Formats: sequence, C-alpha cells, structure tokens
Amino acid sequence: MFNRIEQIYILFFLAIISLLLVEFFPLPFLYGLTLILFLCFSLLTVYSTMEYIISKEPDDLWKIGFLGLFGLIGLIPFFSIEFFAFFGFFAYFGIKN
Repeated sequence: MFNRIEQIYILFFLAIISLLLVEFFPLPFLYGLTLILFLCFSLLTVYSTMEYIISKEPDDLWKIGFLGLFGLIGLIPFFSIEFFAFFGFFAYFGIKN
C-alpha cells in the first residue's frame, strides 16, 4: 500500500493537522488523537531507524530529515518547543549515500 517513508509523512502531517485543530478547537478527544498520532509517528520513526541500522532498509530514510527543518525554523506552532528531539532528524541526511 504505502512504503515506510510515505507512512511516516502521512502520520506526521495528520498529527500536525490535529495539533493545529487543538489550537483552535480545544476538545478533549483532539488532545488524545494528537497524542496518539505523534506517538505512532515517533514509534514508526524509531522502528524505521532501527531497521535501517540492522538491514539497511528502507534506503530512502534520509528523506525524513526534512521534518527536522520544520522544528528548526518554527513553521509549526509549538513544534520546536514540544518536540525538540526532532532536531535529530538532521542526522538522517548523513544516512544518504
């Protein structure tokens, strides 16, 4: 259906949309949805990283390094504060052969 990198991007953008909705509509279920989406995104990213270290797959993992750029330049509200660990995604640029 989708490859691993597409799944990471889809979860990331769904979580960002959910985060922006929480800012405008502070409903309790949106907080839970945002937490679940970011948790799934983080777990999939860690799993993909470990899989790459072990088996060198997926070979296009470096493409998610761009996500760290969003946190760096502050394009997403509160993203750089709450998810400071995403600066580690710049390390994925070093993975590219």
